[in-house]
Amino acid sequence: MDVVIPTKNSGNTLRHCLNGVKRGININRIIIVDNYSQDETLTIAREYNCLVIQSEAGLGYRRQLGIEHVETDFFAFVDSDIILVPNWQKIMQGYMRPTVGAVEGNNLPIYPPALKKYILRTLVNHPRLEEVKIGERGNTSNALIRKEAVVGIKIPSNLLLRKKLCDRIIYTPPESFCPFEDHFITQYILNRGWRWIRVPVFSLHLKPNFAKNAQWVGSGRRIIGVEITGIFKHLVYLVFHGIQSGLKMRSMNIMFIHISEGLNNLIGWLKYNKFENTF
Repeated sequence: MDVVIPTKNSGNTLRHCLNGVKRGININRIIIVDNYSQDETLTIAREYNCLVIQSEAGLGYRRQLGIEHVETDFFAFVDSDIILVPNWQKIMQGYMRPTVGAVEGNNLPIYPPALKKYILRTLVNHPRLEEVKIGERGNTSNALIRKEAVVGIKIPSNLLLRKKLCDRIIYTPPESFCPFEDHFITQYILNRGWRWIRVPVFSLHLKPNFAKNAQWVGSGRRIIGVEITGIFKHLVYLVFHGIQSGLKMRSMNIMFIHISEGLNNLIGWLKYNKFENTF
């Protein structure tokens, strides 16, 4: 099976990711779609005999390039900071029914121990299998995709154009529209009549740049038109949710993570031009 991994200065995590891919997938090719990394990303990719494609385009179009190079009937999207569970392919294919276009795994973030305990407790209360509906965002950081389900897809490099095309499919208010390219991919698959399911297969999500990632999300929300009032509402929600969760788990770490996410969303919204070309 082919594996598509978008990268940009991913040297700190890529080796861990590729080792996980080798343990979890019967590999045909690993396709690295790189945004001209300046660190050791390309050295590592070549060490693992990956096919390397380089583009200055944002993440959305780089996923498009990856899809265009896929040769196998099924392929995996894996982010460069994900460590797949062993036997990932075999487990995920067990959920791939004839009507299913995408099977999405869960990610367990590498956070302080108290937060991991909180996340695990939360996961216990979730359904074993979730059906992603039209208008909802699937996650492509750890996903098995049926190639037939994405035939003809054209993921725009421009974030506003992605939003416009999604809005034609279903009305999605700016406050809830996700700036990620995976929202676009999800809607494309679902609206072609395929199912997208989220399953209890847990891989590890390394978090070396938590603050930067939260800022990226905030900048994307500004680009699609979310006003600063919407960002403040989200910040207030995260503060109260963080305090509530922290008191429940008796952990200052949990409070800090939630509040930090909201503050960095706000920083990203204010400094959106720093991330404009990364979508």
